[in-house]
Amino acid sequence: MTKHNAANERIKRDYFRYLVEARGRDEATIDGVAKSLARFEEATRGRDFKRFNREMAVAFKARLAQAHNARTGERLSKATLLSTLRDLRAFFFWLAHLPGYKSHIRYDDADYFNLSDKDVTIARARRTGLASISAGASGSAGGLPIPRAAARQQALPQTHQPG
Repeated sequence: MTKHNAANERIKRDYFRYLVEARGRDEATIDGVAKSLARFEEATRGRDFKRFNREMAVAFKARLAQAHNARTGERLSKATLLSTLRDLRAFFFWLAHLPGYKSHIRYDDADYFNLSDKDVTIARARRTGLASISAGASGSAGGLPIPRAAARQQALPQTHQPG
């Protein structure tokens, strides 16, 4: 468990307020950003954000790529890596314009929180859902995916309604 840095906590609270009030983000988004920042702070052992540099971003990215999901024990998915790094990039980019941080953080240092183009493509790929699996198994639509609502309707037991 890392010890909390009071300056970091204050600036995170300001950032969360900015996300809600200026950017219109909802509570679930704020929770995701908070989790991303917590992962970064854990990796840096609670260092002050003013001490951020590109080497910290590169080291964090490498550590995150090796991290495992606590629930499944598998490595974190590319989508999780992408969202975590995207959240951190946005945070440090926002932080770089604030008084007291301008002289410590460079805008281009935040760019080091990026995945390779190949990993971004993997992270953004859509997985096939239940609808396409059930459509292929039942042979309906010639094995082509059918809309989810139709697949859901097929999966539900039909009740006879007296007419």
